[in-house]
Amino acid sequence: MKRTYRKTVVRTIRQSLSRFLAIFAIVALGVGFLAGLLATTPDMRYSADRFFDETDLFDLRIVGTLGLTDEDVEAVRAIDGVEQVMPAYSSDAIVNTPSGDALVARIQSVPLDQIEAKEPEGYLNRMEVVEGRLPVKEDECVVEEGSDYRAMGFSVGDTLTISPENEDWEDTFARNELKVVGVVSTSAYFSIERESASVGDGTVDVVLYTGEQNFTLDVWTDIYVQVAGAKGYDSLTDAYTDYVDLTAQKIEDISGERSRIRYEQVKTEAEEALADATAEYEDAKAEAEQKLADAEEELGDGRSAIEENEKKLENAQKEIDSGQAELDANKESLPGTLSAKQQQLADAQAKLIDAKAEYEAGVAQVEQKSQELESAKQQLEQAKQLVRLLEPTLTQAQEALPKLQARVDELQPTVDSAKQLADQLEAARAEAQTKRDEAASALDAANAKLTNAQAAIDAARGELTEEEWAAQKPEEAAPLLAARTEAEARVQTAQAELDTAQQALDLAAGQAETARAQADAAQALLDEANKALAEGQQTLNDTQAQLDEAKAQIAENEPKITEGKKQLEAARAQLEEAKKQITEGEKQIAQGESALSMAPGLAQLKLELAQEKLDSAKAELEDGTAQLEDARQQLSEGEAEYAEQKQSAEEQLADAKQQLDDARKQIDELEEPEWYLLTRDENVSFASLKSNVQKVEAIARVFPVFFFLVAALVALTTMTRMVEEERLQIGTMKALGYSKKSIMAKYVIYAMTATVAGCVFGLLVGFNLFPTVIWNAYSMMYTLPRIYCLFNAPYAAIASGAAILCTLAATLNACWATLMETPATLMLPKAPKAGKRILLERVRPVWKRMKFTHKVTARNLFRYKKRFFMTVVGIAGCTALLVTGFGLHDSISDIVNKQFGKVFTYDFTVSVRAPEEFDGSELEEVLGDSSLVTDWTLVHQEQSENEFGDITFETYLFVPEESSHIGSFVDLHERKSGEPVAFSETGVVISEKMSERANLSVGDTVTLENKDGRTGTFRVDGIVENYVENYVYMSAETYEAAFGQAPEFDLVLGHAADDSDEGRAALNSTLLKAEGVAGVSQINDLKNTFSGMMQKIDIIVVVLIVSAGVLAFVVLYNLTNINITERTKEIATIKVLGFYDSEVSAYVYRESVALSVIGTLVGLVLGIFLHMFVIHSVEVDAVMFGRTIKPMSYVFSALLTLVFSALVNLVMHRKLRHISMVESMKAPE
Repeated sequence: MKRTYRKTVVRTIRQSLSRFLAIFAIVALGVGFLAGLLATTPDMRYSADRFFDETDLFDLRIVGTLGLTDEDVEAVRAIDGVEQVMPAYSSDAIVNTPSGDALVARIQSVPLDQIEAKEPEGYLNRMEVVEGRLPVKEDECVVEEGSDYRAMGFSVGDTLTISPENEDWEDTFARNELKVVGVVSTSAYFSIERESASVGDGTVDVVLYTGEQNFTLDVWTDIYVQVAGAKGYDSLTDAYTDYVDLTAQKIEDISGERSRIRYEQVKTEAEEALADATAEYEDAKAEAEQKLADAEEELGDGRSAIEENEKKLENAQKEIDSGQAELDANKESLPGTLSAKQQQLADAQAKLIDAKAEYEAGVAQVEQKSQELESAKQQLEQAKQLVRLLEPTLTQAQEALPKLQARVDELQPTVDSAKQLADQLEAARAEAQTKRDEAASALDAANAKLTNAQAAIDAARGELTEEEWAAQKPEEAAPLLAARTEAEARVQTAQAELDTAQQALDLAAGQAETARAQADAAQALLDEANKALAEGQQTLNDTQAQLDEAKAQIAENEPKITEGKKQLEAARAQLEEAKKQITEGEKQIAQGESALSMAPGLAQLKLELAQEKLDSAKAELEDGTAQLEDARQQLSEGEAEYAEQKQSAEEQLADAKQQLDDARKQIDELEEPEWYLLTRDENVSFASLKSNVQKVEAIARVFPVFFFLVAALVALTTMTRMVEEERLQIGTMKALGYSKKSIMAKYVIYAMTATVAGCVFGLLVGFNLFPTVIWNAYSMMYTLPRIYCLFNAPYAAIASGAAILCTLAATLNACWATLMETPATLMLPKAPKAGKRILLERVRPVWKRMKFTHKVTARNLFRYKKRFFMTVVGIAGCTALLVTGFGLHDSISDIVNKQFGKVFTYDFTVSVRAPEEFDGSELEEVLGDSSLVTDWTLVHQEQSENEFGDITFETYLFVPEESSHIGSFVDLHERKSGEPVAFSETGVVISEKMSERANLSVGDTVTLENKDGRTGTFRVDGIVENYVENYVYMSAETYEAAFGQAPEFDLVLGHAADDSDEGRAALNSTLLKAEGVAGVSQINDLKNTFSGMMQKIDIIVVVLIVSAGVLAFVVLYNLTNINITERTKEIATIKVLGFYDSEVSAYVYRESVALSVIGTLVGLVLGIFLHMFVIHSVEVDAVMFGRTIKPMSYVFSALLTLVFSALVNLVMHRKLRHISMVESMKAPE
């Protein structure tokens, strides 16, 4: 390109800089928006997937209905395709903060020994520290970052207490206090959406991680699995799902067998526990019966004692009467009794001496027997202690012996096979050695032949070179050279065979050595196992012998010791009796001697004492009578207490018997457990992000295309009108001899420069701005790492290529059309269009009343149709984009309120664990409490997959127990007319989205499948409004008739009496405590969840609206700028005619405003169709967006367009003022 030509191009750019910048801006907007939004989804996928990979987020999660054992963990780890396995505990609990607030916490375990390791093993869902540190002690925990823990009343350093409100918390947790030492982020929980809980109000408030040691569970609650090779796939794509499903299927294959093993284990343990409990019950029953019998006996003794005391009182009365008579007689017979007393005293002293001698001999004999008995007791206790020590040892040895034998049996085939393999490989090595030796010999022979052939050649050629020799003596040289060539070939072949044989030998040797090492290792293991087996057998024999000997000693000595105790006790009793007799005898003798010495005086004293004793007996008789009355009262109270305790004991025994019966029933009803295999899609955070990425992708596939088309249309218009403006210059250049190619090159370079620059700038901004803005907006709902903005070459090529193609095609087309004319025609000003009446002129009443300037405006608008249509289309496109953006917001925001308020009118749902036990259950009592629940009903709801032609989507079958009552909970009506739809007793009522996707209408028949795989055919009797999921409403009779089985009503729909937050929390807590409740869900919580998801989509809608607004401004600016530039001479002329600046501006603005209004009106209509197209394009099967655009959305779209038009007019006012009147006198350039 010549320098002068380059200057011309640069000069053109400078002279029309505003136009150049307008093309640049429009292309940058179109390319940036298209490429940026298209690249947003891949960037989000890449960033999220990298986050998941770096934190080792699980690929699969296994949950068992009866827990998961260590054997289950090992079985999963052994599956081909499983890279890492992490068993874990998880439990929901109510925890108390230091301030006393109660929170619902999900407490999960982590392996403390791995979380800080450089290369941890078996540690998935890794945590990153945000504040504080990771837990290293057993009493420490960390809180997940998404939990608003500060607002909940605690922070790092505080201690959380597991509330005693948790039933049997000791069965789950080893301690009830955990110290918060840090805050962490984790890929398992990164969304602000909270999961449902099984305690408290039913919603998880905070997620805590602590060591496995803080759990006391016998089995794992979860097994997290990482699939080998899964990191190589984008986890937000179907390819990842398909790859993980391969390993998931393998796990499914072993789940049945593992579940059966677990079933047998649990059943056996339960039966053993039941047997122990039954034994304890029998013991307790016997003990209670014994205590009652003892109490009855005590009461009988009391009654007997009272009767006996009554008799004693009667006898005492008789004795008093007799004593009185005796006293009177003694007073008369006292003198004659003294001599007889003296003789009796002498006889008593002699007997006392003999008794003392016998007593001393008996004491010595008892002491000797006591020592012998104590020694026997010590020996017996030592024997019993030995038995207690040996019995556990014997039991352990008996239990270990079969395991050791099984180990030996298991290792023996392995050793045999390893030895056999080693022998085979040794033979293969020997064979390989032989072949290698043969190859070496062959190589030596070939080398010898080659040496001989070379020697023959050297001898034959003499001093000549081989080439000279071959040329001079070809007949002689030919056979020798051929022989050498053949020898060389044989050498190469032999060398190759030797290398092959050597490799085979090395391989065989390596395999043989490895096999021999494995055989030796297996033999060592077998020897160790045999040794352990022999030692175990010897230990068992020795222990059994010691135990038998000790038991024999116990059996022999226990009867002897018992008999010795009895004899010793009898002897001691005899000695004690003898001692008493001696003491009594001494006392009697002393009394006798004293009585004889003092007889005369004492006789009188005795009579006086007898009188006093008689008086005392009378007083005691009175006291005894009073005590007897007290005893009778105590007996009465004891009998009442006995009756009460007997009733209580009988009730406790009845309860225990009922518990045993219930336990037996539970064992009999125990079903084989199931493994639930959950993928990342069942994780709330992952599923939420994946859903939102899909929504971004759906919108990005449709909306930017229309955006780009508007931008491309305006860029096309700009270049077309630029070429038409420069007709004179093109004609001059053509007259001067420039070729068509050279002339076109100027405009192509101009257009390409603006377009390429716009593409580069648009790609740079779009690839970084849109992904970052949308990702950061989502960060308000997720705790996400930074986004990685990648350069997406395909999208860059598509967007840039389309932009360049559009502008290039428009430029070439305009240039070609212009260059087809002769230079003379081009150098003349383009003839103005022939004046003719416009349609408005024919409306005489209106036309006659219009001002001159208004008539000019009308003629300019409709006479230049091309300019009119291009401007209107550009403005209409921008307005339509704004309408679509606002319409998307309306369609999305309507879903939540319409679904959870207009369609679903109930307040909560309760999942029933055992529907057959619902009647008379505690749950039914709670639902019947009018202070908590005003109305409720039972329904059956199940999810199934159904195919309609080439589409498959999920459907919910909704079956009420009472069809007449369903209207209080679900409002069935048409969307457009609002007319109610009657519930069909013989057919089905389907949702509108399902009817659209399956192309069904009222009167059609549809085949559906239930969760058990059974199919049924139904008649469609109604189509109703519905926005979330696809529902099919049918009666219980229709369900049973179609599927051949009755539905289980396992879901309760209810209206809460108190709809406040406190009321809902109290209702949730009460329902979750009721027996038989599997889960509680508040519609308000679902509403908030869906509302949060819809708000995330609103973020994208805001980006679309802002981008559409910017495009509208640029388009209006560009079109107005072109309009003014084209009419510079006309505007200068009207200035010469005396128009003021304000009148000139009004002259131009009047057309601009009119075009803006017309374009806006057209755009509002076009926006309706574009909105419907976008809605149908971005919808997913499970959601139907709203179909209506609110009136204010039209108003906002129109106002924004008109406001941008007014702003552009204000900006252009300066340009209009600077147009010089001299321009009207200039000749066309």
